[in-house]
Amino acid sequence: MIFGIDDPEINIEGCPHTLLAAMGAHNPETLESALAVLKGDFGLNATEEVKWNGMPPLAQRRGRS
Repeated sequence: MIFGIDDPEINIEGCPHTLLAAMGAHNPETLESALAVLKGDFGLNATEEVKWNGMPPLAQRRGRS
């Protein structure tokens, strides 16, 4: 299993916060492919990094059914 972990810092209502996010996958190729499709749905390049802050706002979209 492969894990990806990120610990960005962000200000929320003027107070510094550290967010911890992690995700694990048995098949990283499937995960990478699904993430590329999701990024494409929002107009991002497959290699573009997604950040908690410092990115222009993404258009809100309804989830897939």
